[in-house]
Amino acid sequence: MHDDTDILLFDNLTLENQELIRQMAIRLQPKETRAAVADLRQFVPLWKQHLSANGISDSTIRGYVLHVGLLLDQFPSPTKLDIEFYITALKESRSASTLNTKLAAWRSFFAWCGENNLTFNNPTAKQKNIRAPYNYRYPPEQDEVKKLLQLPLSLRDRALLSLLIDCGLRVAEVSLLLLANVTSKTATVLGKGNKWRTVPLTAECFKILAAYIDTLSPDTKYLFPGRAPGTSLSPKAIEDRLEALCKQAGLKKVTPHQLRHYFATYMLNNGANLKAVSQILGHTSVAITADIYWHTNEEINRKEHDDHSPLIDVERLINAPTICDRD
Repeated sequence: MHDDTDILLFDNLTLENQELIRQMAIRLQPKETRAAVADLRQFVPLWKQHLSANGISDSTIRGYVLHVGLLLDQFPSPTKLDIEFYITALKESRSASTLNTKLAAWRSFFAWCGENNLTFNNPTAKQKNIRAPYNYRYPPEQDEVKKLLQLPLSLRDRALLSLLIDCGLRVAEVSLLLLANVTSKTATVLGKGNKWRTVPLTAECFKILAAYIDTLSPDTKYLFPGRAPGTSLSPKAIEDRLEALCKQAGLKKVTPHQLRHYFATYMLNNGANLKAVSQILGHTSVAITADIYWHTNEEINRKEHDDHSPLIDVERLINAPTICDRD
């Protein structure tokens, strides 16, 4: 048995031994219990319909259905032991974030099955997420962003960089940005969870966008159209273009998400309101913005320390009245 500090039951066993234990556990189950378990694959289409009815994005649904389908193809009616065996087998070839995405899909499916009395067993009920080392991502330096902007950029490249730097948009939000949703002061984007939000644009950013928009065909739907009619420039194409610009500038790779970090860090370190930055980024909580995007450096730490240390004014500290003095 494993206690609450363990992630998986089988971590220290070979895959062969894990399979032996799993098969033994199945044989030890009462026959009536094994017979009562249905092949859950038949319920996937209904669950998919449920997700769609509850406003889950198409991309999330596709991923969830894929992860559940792969599990059920191997274990049509999985037990907790099956789940642990399956995860352990994937650990060497999958990242913790990928495994946790799979777990999220499975939890959703088995919870729905339970709510609809389609199964008596939820094998993910007490399954914990896979722990992973924290990957602390730093934003690019000011000089790196400056070098990118100093390149002889095309109008499209300058518009792309301006949106990423001026608004901190996610790459998918830039990809799907509709031309009709850009005004002289704002851009309205479709974010995570199919939620729309409006972000402000600086006058300089709109000036760049306006010059670029003048080059587009009148029947263009997306601000950044793809090669095929009616399509948008894909997130991968945007990432590849930014990587090419970095090489041209002699820089290490900078991703669109790192420019999102740059935007947030620059805003916060220059006195922007945390709540405002959080809403511009489309976060559900200011804690996410503060914990992940509020980066500092030695220079900032030194300035904050010099401005706010208790010993800035030693005389005032020494002569400050105590609680007893005030009484």
